[in-house]
Amino acid sequence: MNKIKILTMITDVNQFEPYIFQQNDIGIEIQTFPQHILDDGYEDLISKFQNKLKEYKGLVSLHGSAFDLNPGSTDKKVIEVTRYRYLQYIEIAKKLGALYVVFHSQINPLLKVPRIRQMKLNNQIKFWQDLLEELHDINLTILLENEYDDNYKDLLYLIENIDSEQVRVCLDIGHALAYSKLTLKEWIIGLKSHIEYIHLHWNNRQNDSHSISSDEELDLLSEILIENDITPIITLEYRVDDIVKEVNRVRKAFDKTII
Repeated sequence: MNKIKILTMITDVNQFEPYIFQQNDIGIEIQTFPQHILDDGYEDLISKFQNKLKEYKGLVSLHGSAFDLNPGSTDKKVIEVTRYRYLQYIEIAKKLGALYVVFHSQINPLLKVPRIRQMKLNNQIKFWQDLLEELHDINLTILLENEYDDNYKDLLYLIENIDSEQVRVCLDIGHALAYSKLTLKEWIIGLKSHIEYIHLHWNNRQNDSHSISSDEELDLLSEILIENDITPIITLEYRVDDIVKEVNRVRKAFDKTII
């Protein structure tokens, strides 16, 4: 297996120190473009990142819209807005040289009527297939992230039926713990080869606290990945005072996956 790449979330452009990140082989997931700024002008923020990225050769990804949009909607106007917003994030990713854009799955586990649930999944498959026609010549991978999903099966259905190497899974560990009764092993075995990327944070299975992972929890996750021959990109989705020290701690746990 190859060495696992480790990224950290960037929620403020001033958090990003290109030289330090470059020297310590730390990638970044940019989370500084919330939806409420997308109509008010964000070119200045893009310019600030572009200036910092000039001498940076690490891996860059971008977190896209997380709220209110619905690629499985039956309402054409909702689909239009969703498509518009998603394309905005894809354009930002191109300008920043990001290779990945993360979008939440938008799967609603409270929908219990099979016919409606299936209809919304099929609508979403069509949404992504239509959108991908515009992305075929772009070096960019879309990552669908579990959020409120109570199991992996609907996400697996989406990925398998979208059927594109440009759409992969971001397995969010904290979300799986907080919103599902399944074990992490069940999630990882269920999604297996579709897992390209992991959001790493932990909780007590009661709320999505985005807490730091203990050494024991890192060892547990590392062992499951080894057993299933998966080498994902890992983004740390929690705050720490010393990011270099924390990346080295996490890296040490996952170095066991190098064979």
